[in-house]
Amino acid sequence: MIATSVNSPGSVNVAQHPTLWSYFRRHWLWFVRGGAGGVGYNTLIVLGPIYLGRAIDALSSIPAQGWDAARPSLVSSLLSLVAMTIVFQGARTVKRYDLRLMSNAIGNDLRRDLLRSTLAWDAQSFERENIGDLVSRGVGDIDVVVETIMTTVTEFYDTLVLMLSYFVAIVLYDWRLALVASVPVPLTIAAAQLTGPVLTRASGKARRAAGLMTSHAADSLAAVRVLRLYGREAAEWGKFKEASLEYLKANLAVTVIQSGLLPFYAAAASLGVVIVIGTGATRVIEGAWTLGRFAAYLSLFLSMSGRTLMAARVLNRVHAARAAWARVMEKVRLLEQATPASAATPPQGALPSPTPTTGADPPRVAGAHLVVSGLSFCFPGTTERVLRDISFEVMPGDLLAVTGPIGGGKSALISALSGLYAYDGSIQVNGVELRDVGERERARLIAPVDQTAMLFSGSVVENATMFRTSQVDQWVKAVARDAAIDADVAAFPKGYDTDVGASGARVSGGQRQRIALARALYQDAPLLLLDDPFSAVDLSTERLVVSGLRSEQGRRTIVLCSHRLSVFEASSRIIVLKDGKIVEEGTHEALLSDNGLYARIHRAQGFLEAETA
Repeated sequence: MIATSVNSPGSVNVAQHPTLWSYFRRHWLWFVRGGAGGVGYNTLIVLGPIYLGRAIDALSSIPAQGWDAARPSLVSSLLSLVAMTIVFQGARTVKRYDLRLMSNAIGNDLRRDLLRSTLAWDAQSFERENIGDLVSRGVGDIDVVVETIMTTVTEFYDTLVLMLSYFVAIVLYDWRLALVASVPVPLTIAAAQLTGPVLTRASGKARRAAGLMTSHAADSLAAVRVLRLYGREAAEWGKFKEASLEYLKANLAVTVIQSGLLPFYAAAASLGVVIVIGTGATRVIEGAWTLGRFAAYLSLFLSMSGRTLMAARVLNRVHAARAAWARVMEKVRLLEQATPASAATPPQGALPSPTPTTGADPPRVAGAHLVVSGLSFCFPGTTERVLRDISFEVMPGDLLAVTGPIGGGKSALISALSGLYAYDGSIQVNGVELRDVGERERARLIAPVDQTAMLFSGSVVENATMFRTSQVDQWVKAVARDAAIDADVAAFPKGYDTDVGASGARVSGGQRQRIALARALYQDAPLLLLDDPFSAVDLSTERLVVSGLRSEQGRRTIVLCSHRLSVFEASSRIIVLKDGKIVEEGTHEALLSDNGLYARIHRAQGFLEAETA
């Protein structure tokens, strides 16, 4: 009914995509029950015109036979008409109810599959995507698919089965007239089918325009404070207006194509009606047909020709929905293809729950043994190597501190060690190559904190525990204390139950960083990756965070990248990166005595701290 899509870069083969029939099979009971109701309704409905014709014949016989003779036939026909109406309307209710449930369930499955597939993509694939466009596919495109499924399946019975029932009935009345009058029907269907490719292309353009409009709206809303601060609301509104106008034009083109042939469809249907009226009236005059037989035949044919127009419109809708289906299937990739082979289960369980504890402190876990050899790395979508031939080793429980000039490769190192991106060389965690580690196991091994400190809509405790619980236990309080966020939380209106807002908009940048750090500590992973966790905190708060990190030494292995060197004195080892290479490494004291780049950074930072004290 709706074709699968072409492949997109990085997607699996079309043949491996879920098919529409696979979604029908998930809800086969509703499909079968609704189908039974559809067959019942569209078969029994044919009896309506037949009983009506008999009633007309009974009425017309009254002048000749009298009321007493005509009454039994008239009453029988009318009662049968009422009974059949009740029965087939009941079947219609069952059909519409079950098919609507089935269509909505398929839409729910599509949205879940799209999200699961998207969450399972590798980082390179995801970062090439436009979030607004993904939202448009997950909402607008799937709505189009669901409505088309509902309409098409419903009209399969209300049109195809009904037309077949009506056609059988008029053939039984007069097969020659039925064949001649029905000639326009296949011509109408053929015309609708021929417009299919044009309509599919136009609909695809409209859906892409909808994606761009949604993307622009999402970007504008996300940056609303910046736009207002710089007085750019009107300019941004102008851009959105242009995107909205393109969407309007694209939708208008679809409407024109869908509606352009409606006059032809109507004219073709009316041609058959003219043939039936002319022939039928002649036979009534000649006495070959009764008035009731003519009325029944005309009613049956009018209903059949009317459904021909609906069949053409449904075909047009299916062609338009092909583009929406293709856009959804373009992003629904098989989870086996999107995740490493070693991932045992789908990614919805990729964040493991830490071992429960009732003590005052988190359980002591063994730190990870990290060995990096010949590591080279490029950010997704680029070919420039931001890390080149990096090698080092971190023993379990040690703290490796990494610093260097801006653009030296610190954030790139954290990105590579996170395991989300492709890399050259070797990264081994506890003797296992990182690229071979499945998502669930990687989440158990590594807890990263990047510079953005992304938070979710929800409470402080839900963000700290990644929504595993909304209960505040001793473990939550312990990680909040180590992240130096406990005092801030105590001052919040609802404490740990305070909602941080979308993307953490209701808390400060420093608070976002420390909540994200608490989340990483709660993760209970042996390897903690920290990318500039002090960038948004003041010196006094930094000292509290440093104290918390020092308490973590020996409990887990820490790789800390930062410009601020407060914790570097307590590190087991220091690496200095410049232009993607290690230019210095050693202990804090050794690097100071070498009087190299690290010593210069340390002296400059000490001077600035003294000036701002």
